Amino acid sequence: MHKPWEMPRWLWYSMWAGGGALLVLLLFVWLLRAQVALRTRELQEANRNLQEEVLRRRSAESRLSLHLDFERMMGRIHLRFFAREDLERLLSFAFKEIGNFFGFSCICAVLPDGERLVWAEANYALEEFPLLEKLLEEPSLQSDWEKEHKILLETLSEALLEVPEKFKDKGFFAFSVPGEDSEEGFVECLFKERFSKDDERYQLLDPLLQHLRVFLSYLAISRKRAQEAEWFQTTLRSIGDAVIATDGEGRVIFMNPVAEELTGWSAGEAAGKPIEEVFHILYEQTRQPVLNPVRRVIKEGKVVGLGNHTILVSRSGREFFIDDSGAPIKDQLGKILGVVLVFRDATERREMEQKLQESERRYRMLFTFMPDGFVLLEEVQVEENKPRAFQIVEANASFAAMVRFRPEELRGLRIEEVFPGFGELLSDEHTPLLMRGEFLRKEVFVPEFDVFWEVSLFVLDGSRIGMIVSDITARKKYEAKIRYLSFHDALTGLYNRLFAEEELARLERSRDPTIGFIFADLDGLKFLNDAFSHQLGDEMLKRAAQILQSSCRKGDIVARWGGDEFLVILPATDLPAAEGVARRIEEFCQEETQKEPLFLGLSLGVAVRRHREESVWEVINVAEEEAYRKKFLRREERGKEYAQLLYKSLFALGIEDEKKLLAMEKLALKMGGELGLSHEELERVKLLVAFHDVGKLALPRELLFEEETLSEEEKALWKQHPAFGYRIVRVTPSLHPVAEEIYAFREHWDGSGYPQGKKEEEIPLITRLVQVVDAYLTLTFSTGGRASLSPQEALEQIEKEKGVRFDPQMVELLKTVLKEK
Repeated sequence: MHKPWEMPRWLWYSMWAGGGALLVLLLFVWLLRAQVALRTRELQEANRNLQEEVLRRRSAESRLSLHLDFERMMGRIHLRFFAREDLERLLSFAFKEIGNFFGFSCICAVLPDGERLVWAEANYALEEFPLLEKLLEEPSLQSDWEKEHKILLETLSEALLEVPEKFKDKGFFAFSVPGEDSEEGFVECLFKERFSKDDERYQLLDPLLQHLRVFLSYLAISRKRAQEAEWFQTTLRSIGDAVIATDGEGRVIFMNPVAEELTGWSAGEAAGKPIEEVFHILYEQTRQPVLNPVRRVIKEGKVVGLGNHTILVSRSGREFFIDDSGAPIKDQLGKILGVVLVFRDATERREMEQKLQESERRYRMLFTFMPDGFVLLEEVQVEENKPRAFQIVEANASFAAMVRFRPEELRGLRIEEVFPGFGELLSDEHTPLLMRGEFLRKEVFVPEFDVFWEVSLFVLDGSRIGMIVSDITARKKYEAKIRYLSFHDALTGLYNRLFAEEELARLERSRDPTIGFIFADLDGLKFLNDAFSHQLGDEMLKRAAQILQSSCRKGDIVARWGGDEFLVILPATDLPAAEGVARRIEEFCQEETQKEPLFLGLSLGVAVRRHREESVWEVINVAEEEAYRKKFLRREERGKEYAQLLYKSLFALGIEDEKKLLAMEKLALKMGGELGLSHEELERVKLLVAFHDVGKLALPRELLFEEETLSEEEKALWKQHPAFGYRIVRVTPSLHPVAEEIYAFREHWDGSGYPQGKKEEEIPLITRLVQVVDAYLTLTFSTGGRASLSPQEALEQIEKEKGVRFDPQMVELLKTVLKEK
């Protein structure tokens, strides 16, 4: 229970207001009594002076008596008012007293807040009120109301023609009741009978009006203040925030239910206790007590708040993150009467903040280190009828690298300054898509950087747009390569068979029925693949493709039809023109053979479709059969010429010198004769002399004459040429007898040679013989600008290699033969 000096602020205010009103009423009563006294003296003097006027004196006495009765009545009302009775009961009593005094049958008061208070005699029809709205429809009455805010009618019939019979001869009195904020109410009083302005009671209507206005205004204000107080109390108890009120010394005087729940103290238990005992707070990081905000408010006299890291420890030991603030309660003189502390449970928000901070950290890392570019754009104001413009708010390092900027240099720049094609992405057709919250994804070519980007746009809010940029240049190139390879041959770069077949289907439906075809087949591809390698075969296919392309016109289609087959499609070409293209191809083939002896040419077949009824496939078959027929005839001829072809290729590519080989053959045969070799063995000696380095034909041309400057990898390839030679002669029937000898030609007597590391007798006899002869003539024969040695110098050089590279017997035999010579 509150002590008198600890009453709430609103109760103090109510008492002050009631006291003031009481003083006003006392003053008013005193004034009235003074007026009565004055009038009494006047009447006594008039009575002494006008005794002869008895009638007037009686009238005056009657008026005075009436006034006295009125004052007594109002005194009784005031006394009950001062006793602070219930206001509604007081008004009911006042209305009854006033009604009996003035002869009112009923009184209706409509307060400014809209509430109606009615008093009426028994069995009175209350539904007839209020009548004022009906009466104000009369212009004359309305003007009177606007002028004086009151209306007095002797009878209702004066204003209303259609009045219930029981009301016609009754008088009516109404007046306004002012309220706050320009609002007003009114009071209607219905007399029991006709009311004349000559009636003594008429003079008392204005005082009655003033009294009732005071009563009713105070009632409205009091009710409003009571409602506000009740509303304030209800609000404090109902709001989601916790509220604690203290007195000026920091002792608790009020707590709402939320504060009770958070602190663990009930309002009754906490009443009168120091705020520190009820509201115990710590700093999150240090766990040290925090200066209570109530003490700070009392000390500083202003609103204070706590930081975001405050923990409230409840009575049970539970901890809550809180946000709070304290505000002083001051009187009119600025003296602090107490403090209101408002706080809320921020635990959930704090946890959300921590999660948001972690999410922000992850987002920042993703934003910073993501491989794709990310840009945050904000729309800027532009002049009317100009396209929308956006400036860069933030961009990550990936996007900055894409546009050759540093991230900090991009902030504030218009996006069009670094990405001129951005405006095209925000065309009218794309804007609705973005406004619906959907992604706009588009692939664009950026000529400024010669790259392809995939740009994804999305709306963050009304004026901000996010943009993700992915560099898809590699993918676009790969897709272009895939598209290219789907219609092109990967080896030659020509169109492939799929493309050719689609073109044939299109041309078959074209208006011009005339189509020429050249079917080409590369000669000797199998021999080249088997004898040398598929690498050389592929090289010859590329040369054939170049010849076909250079021989044809711009509109002609050259396609690789199969392994060693090509098809040339000649739209709108008759037979003479097609044969002319074929002759040009053959001429280019002859020129190529001069440059590359191993290029064996193309076998060509020519055919032309002349009528729409002819099938292009049948015409192609005709050209194909002609090409195969020519190829078969050339195969029969070349099957006997492959050895000769290889021999000529050695001279054409500069691998061997014909004079040197003739000298080698002569010397080797003489040594072979000394050894007693048979005729068959001597024939093999001849073949070995001619083809001992045939494997060099399979080496890349750029390595043939660079043996001294080769890299380790190139040297390893170089040492494989005996194996290449063995492979070549294995597919050339006339050279089979010397296959093993050629394979072992670079072996050394001591086993340090290549490719197999054979030594001494493991090396075939005729190989050892020709090795010595080849070395001697290589030293004594001048080639490629290299000076030759004298025979004696050459023999000395070979003598040094005896037993290392060369068979000692063969070295001695060479010396013997040369001495005889």
